Amino acid sequence: MQKELVEQIKRMQRPTNLVAEINRYNAMVMGMHNYYQIATDAWNDFIDISHRTVHVRKRLNLAKESSKCANSVIRKNYSKSAQIRYLNGMPIVPIGFCKTKKPMNKKWEVNKYTTKGRKAIHNPLGVSLRKLRGLMLTEPKGKHSVEYYDNRISLYAAQYGKCAVTGKLLESDEIHCHHKIPKNAGGTDKYDNLIIVHKYVHILIHAKHDGIIRKYRHIIPDKRAMNKLNDLRKMCGNTTLKVT
Repeated sequence: MQKELVEQIKRMQRPTNLVAEINRYNAMVMGMHNYYQIATDAWNDFIDISHRTVHVRKRLNLAKESSKCANSVIRKNYSKSAQIRYLNGMPIVPIGFCKTKKPMNKKWEVNKYTTKGRKAIHNPLGVSLRKLRGLMLTEPKGKHSVEYYDNRISLYAAQYGKCAVTGKLLESDEIHCHHKIPKNAGGTDKYDNLIIVHKYVHILIHAKHDGIIRKYRHIIPDKRAMNKLNDLRKMCGNTTLKVT
């Protein structure tokens, strides 16, 4: 783990895409913590790793900022640590801060022999860790800010991986993050101006032509979902669609 972290820190020193490299580092550290946190006194080993890698991290010139961390996942698990630092406004998860977690009593339905049992094994947090990790490792595009990518991850976790309009559990290639108030109309990348929706719902929110609306309208399952869609369309300055 020490070797892997040192190599990743070196990539952060000379990055082609700093946001992606920071997200990759944070995903590595959180994955290590999540795997070993129920091991008694594992935190001692993580502190040793932290001490042995501090000379490499110092080259990043990390800042100790007092501003509130925008990423809710990191804020929930690491905000109490005095070790947390920031690089270009993005939080760097402290490797030495691994809180011991007591193993819970095993639920009777958790087993590898049924579909429901296997789902309980692989999805204990209510969100897909594979998809969450995929979002963290997504190569950022130039038009979006660090705040946007942080809040997109937080929203995905807060919405339990579901579309805010249809309630459908989203696959990795279906996840879109929508600005409620468009940026060209003064909208920001703040958490409360973003929402996770299905990619076809995203098209419907912005659609103006009847042909496009007819093509994707079938994804809206009921009146309640249509009302949610219309609320988002109105915020974009588009006309509402007829509720059937």
